Amino acid sequence: MGAEKPEPIDVRLICATNLPQERLADPNIFREDLLYRINTVEIALPPLRDRKEDIPLLLQHFAAFYSQKYNLPSKRLSAAVIERLTQWDWPGNVRALRHAVERAVILSESDLMGLADFPLAEAKVSEKPADEVSRLELVEKAAIARALEHHHHNISRAAAALGLTRTSLYRRMEKYGL
Repeated sequence: MGAEKPEPIDVRLICATNLPQERLADPNIFREDLLYRINTVEIALPPLRDRKEDIPLLLQHFAAFYSQKYNLPSKRLSAAVIERLTQWDWPGNVRALRHAVERAVILSESDLMGLADFPLAEAKVSEKPADEVSRLELVEKAAIARALEHHHHNISRAAAALGLTRTSLYRRMEKYGL
């Protein structure tokens, strides 16, 4: 920029969105011509709850990263913490996990972080083992997810379609990590 002669450059553009591609094709949401210029290779990244094997590595990475960032002694995670946090669905995905680890690193008074350093996980981990989740709960969660997607996460419309109040829908969304 600012030069009088053109300079060749090699650029890679990486974009991310949480909107479905069909919504991006709507000209009121996003410029269609720009979408087709940047959408050469699409990589679908499943939510963290579907990649539980990534959680222990991410926990250790963020613990080391934030220990160094805040110039603190190296923080380790107990086996109980890793096991418990791996069970959690992480509705905020990697961002929520990263934030929880950052908070724990900052507030932990020990080099070995325990469950008490992660009150977020304590409050949200289901007490039921995965094999005891009822079929009805799975069906209800799927129905809520479909209604939210269909109504573009408009809570009022999704609640009306499901025959629920907004408050009831919010409660169920929290219960299922949606």
